[in-house]
Amino acid sequence: MCCSPKLLSQILLFEHSDTLKNANHLSQVFDKQFNIYRYTNSFSYIKELYKTEFGISNEYEGFLIRGNENSKKDGEKFNFYISQNLFSFLKFFTDLNYLLNSDSKTIGLNEAEKLNLNVGSSFVITNFGKSFISYGIEKNKQVSIYQQGPRFAFGLRTEKINITDVNLNTNFFWEKVKLKDGRKSSTITFETFLDGKFEEGNSIFLALDYQNIQRDYVVFPIYLNNFFESRLENKIFPTFGLNYNLFDKTFVSFTGRVYSYKIQRFYNLFDPTNQYTAVERTLYEQSFDLNFELFAQSKYFSPKLGFSYFYRNEENALNKRFDIDIQTFSQLSTTEFQKNNYQTRLKLFYNLIFYPSSSNMTTFSGNVGILRYDTPSTLNDDDRDEFQFFTSLSTRQQISKHYALSLALDVQMFHLVFLKSSHSSLNNWNRIIKLSASNDFQTENFVWKPTFEIFSNYLVYDFETSATGIQSYAFRQFVYKDTLQLFLSKNISFSAFLVYKYSERGTLYWKDFAMTKELDIKELFAKTMLYYNHQNKVQFGFGARAYNITQKPIGKRNLPESYSYYSLSPETEIKIFLSKNNVIFLQGWYELKFLNYKIVGENPNLMLTTMVNL
Repeated sequence: MCCSPKLLSQILLFEHSDTLKNANHLSQVFDKQFNIYRYTNSFSYIKELYKTEFGISNEYEGFLIRGNENSKKDGEKFNFYISQNLFSFLKFFTDLNYLLNSDSKTIGLNEAEKLNLNVGSSFVITNFGKSFISYGIEKNKQVSIYQQGPRFAFGLRTEKINITDVNLNTNFFWEKVKLKDGRKSSTITFETFLDGKFEEGNSIFLALDYQNIQRDYVVFPIYLNNFFESRLENKIFPTFGLNYNLFDKTFVSFTGRVYSYKIQRFYNLFDPTNQYTAVERTLYEQSFDLNFELFAQSKYFSPKLGFSYFYRNEENALNKRFDIDIQTFSQLSTTEFQKNNYQTRLKLFYNLIFYPSSSNMTTFSGNVGILRYDTPSTLNDDDRDEFQFFTSLSTRQQISKHYALSLALDVQMFHLVFLKSSHSSLNNWNRIIKLSASNDFQTENFVWKPTFEIFSNYLVYDFETSATGIQSYAFRQFVYKDTLQLFLSKNISFSAFLVYKYSERGTLYWKDFAMTKELDIKELFAKTMLYYNHQNKVQFGFGARAYNITQKPIGKRNLPESYSYYSLSPETEIKIFLSKNNVIFLQGWYELKFLNYKIVGENPNLMLTTMVNL
């Protein structure tokens, strides 16, 4: 009762014979850093014996954060099935599915388990597609309440059907579960895709996605028997696209998307302590997105020019299900009405690529747009307009056989304007400039890639006064990154990686383009490793890593205290190549932590990764 139908085994049943035979694998990752533990497991295996197909798969991901109160989160999906060919067009199958969602930080609503056992048949319809029908029993757990009930499912998938140069693909899925306590779960999904390719460069596609989902949840905390909240969702998502060759190597492209969404939430009983149990809440959301592009291709140039338009409307409504007084209903309606909003966005974009040779390229791109956000309620004050501008100029030049240079300049500007005076003090201009240079030196035994980056962020408030207490600020940063690889012999190599950041922040005086520096931050991370490769079967690595961050306030304002934190860690790696695509990787480092030049702790870190094709 808690998952998408695309995760269910019946949908996967269509794919067992086609794809999963080549996906037999075992992948595991255990990662422990500081007090955070993570374990993931992915397993899939399919085998055919005596004309009977057996399949098993498991996906698990778990997190644990150790502290005064441990935090744990688990998610798991397990499937086992047996499929027997009765005829060339008919299969009998049985399958077992288990789903788990658990989070110790939630209030209980997300603590859910689902187990179902099903039997059914699948049919192959020649030159049309595949379908299945199944019946089973589902056992469901939510907030410590176990219930079970019958489960029905049906699915249909068509093969690629060709109709006069147009291809049609369709998927349909239906599922219904009814538990003994009266809770219901139903899912209907329909997907269809129509595409056609005609003369060179001319094509058209039309897609339609539809979902109808109902879920009933136990109300938490539990103090009434058979007290449920129902959630009904209806979604429809049509998409249309056209590509047309105007003339030689010049094309036009148009894409349109429409999204309609309706959610209804209501309770089956009235609880006087919760006034929302007396009403049905409905959310309507409609949006459409239009995109137009004009582009061309030539030997040296590839220009593109276009625009996009986006509109979104959200409406919230209330209807009575149980009797409540007019004043309470009016207050609830006002709260819902305040959520209503609509927004529009218009954006123009461009992209020009110049490639005089296969190894040299220059790109000039950008966009400019306006976003408007409005709310019909007079009680809201977050109506606003946003102006956005972005441009980028980058180039990569192969200077010689062993050296390449890359340069990039990015400029962004944002102007935020609140339309009501209560928030107008937050109106601001945000200007961001980024300049980077990357070098790439490569020889047979040597790789060196130093990179330099300068980043500036200037935030200027339109109505900056001492009365508001709001001040403009500037943030500037210099970054140096370096990667070095030395291949000392056939079996021995050395690598080093370094990142250095120097940042400063302070009060900005835009008219004078001056800044009073208030905070200095220096950050350094370095890692070196020496590797030995034994017969291309085992690789050993030994080295160390270091990290340091120093923060220093300047001036007399209420700023964070100065501190210097650093850590030193010996590190080792082992990589075992069982075969071409089967690898076991073990990495560990022991971290000694210092604060203001005094040791404050030590922490072992470990990561184990296993990837095996079965």
